[in-house]
Amino acid sequence: MQSEKAYGVKVDIHAYFNSISKQRVSEMLEELFNSDELQGIKKTMENLLFDDRCSYHDEVIQEYRGVIPGTPIASFFANYCLRECDFYFEDKGSIYARYSDDIIIIEISKDEVDKDIEILNKFIG
Repeated sequence: MQSEKAYGVKVDIHAYFNSISKQRVSEMLEELFNSDELQGIKKTMENLLFDDRCSYHDEVIQEYRGVIPGTPIASFFANYCLRECDFYFEDKGSIYARYSDDIIIIEISKDEVDKDIEILNKFIG
C-alpha cells in the first residue's frame, strides 16, 4: 500500500483583531445594518467598536483598538471579515480549516500550497 504525500501550511495571523481597520468594520456594519429599521443597532455597534477611551485609575486614556479580542462581537467580525477567504478555499476543494485567526490548508502538492499562500496573502493583506 502506497501512502500519498500531503503538503500543508498553518497560518496564525499576527494581531489579527487589532489589524481589522475601523474603516473595514464600518463597511461591514453598513453591509449588515443597511436598512432604516437597523440604524439604531448600527449606531450602538459603532459606539461599542469605535470608542477608544477607557478609564484607568480614574484617568480617561485613549488608545487605538481594532476589533477588541475576547469580546463576543469581535469573533463575529473576525469571521465575517474572512468569509470570502473561507468561501474561496471551500469552493476550491482544499482541505481548509479556520478558527478565528488560525488557518490550516492541506493540498496534494507543494505547488498548490505555494499558490494557496499567495491567495491567502491577498485575503489577509
